[in-house]
Amino acid sequence: MSVVILISGLDEEGRYLCTRLPEMIREHGYQYEISKKMRPVFQEIQYQAAQEPVLSVECTRYLLSTFLTLFLQENFAGIFGRNPRDHLADIYPYEGDRVAAIKFMIINHLNRQFPPLRMLEELFHLSAHHLNRLFKKETGMSILRYWNMERLKNAETLLSDSRTPIGEIGKALGFKTPGLFCIFFRKYKGASPTEYRKNVLEKHHT
Repeated sequence: MSVVILISGLDEEGRYLCTRLPEMIREHGYQYEISKKMRPVFQEIQYQAAQEPVLSVECTRYLLSTFLTLFLQENFAGIFGRNPRDHLADIYPYEGDRVAAIKFMIINHLNRQFPPLRMLEELFHLSAHHLNRLFKKETGMSILRYWNMERLKNAETLLSDSRTPIGEIGKALGFKTPGLFCIFFRKYKGASPTEYRKNVLEKHHT
């Protein structure tokens, strides 16, 4: 992975960075390890890049800016300090964009485990409590409930419009066993996936 950093040398701080940053990179040997803290964000970038539809502008902005912030924190704290965002352009948009980005990430995580709140905190530079408050203000539900409702919506569609085996549907939605999928589905719909599919088919034939 290559990182390009553009620095304005018009002021004293910029001139210092233009001189010192290349020196530090040469001293380090031009290559940097992806640390334990950076790896989840890097893996998320890789995962999202392979998804259809392609990653939204909001998600791309947050993922890449977070990775760059962590990279500068861990490798150039001597010149950027512990909060490199103070030196970066204002790339964090208004609250509505954060909610849109979280929604997009959730949709692309329906077949995986729930996105770790710790990772969301890193991406959006807000506590999990604050993120949930913003998300609930916009959608009327918590991030976790929204994720579950999206999985439920997909389950209903697959049970109604396809002959896909129930075990395969559960697996596609991130459930490790058919039993866990059945427990989840019954909790929200009051019926098992088999019963739900049977009721839908009966309605179609009446």
